[in-house]
Amino acid sequence: MNIDQLEALLSGKRLEPLIVGHIYDPKLMCVVRAANTDAILLSPDTIVKQRRLHPDIGLDEYYLLPDVIRYGMVAQEHAEQLIFCYHHHTDRRFLLVVEATIQGMLFAIAFRRTTPRQTKSILEGALLLRNHA
Repeated sequence: MNIDQLEALLSGKRLEPLIVGHIYDPKLMCVVRAANTDAILLSPDTIVKQRRLHPDIGLDEYYLLPDVIRYGMVAQEHAEQLIFCYHHHTDRRFLLVVEATIQGMLFAIAFRRTTPRQTKSILEGALLLRNHA
């Protein structure tokens, strides 16, 4: 993912999904059994939904997605879905939900800011797969 591709996706000029990161951990890939790739895609449809639900998330936040995926704490509440919780060094916290499709692709379906309380609540109902790096 480069900044120009991300800007094009966010502005609506890019109509195809963009790879925003990879899952390098084989243990996480085993959990998401439906996936036949380690690449996580962000679609234009998700951007439209995100703009409506979380207008505070912009280019600077989306550019953090590779770090969220690589270093974030990972939990699972539902089959074929991973939840990444990331605490940035600026003390901002983010939540990313990644889901495997029937076709075996991985899509980022939600990305938003979160709080320590919300993270704790997620962990109470989910299986912790990886601690925050």
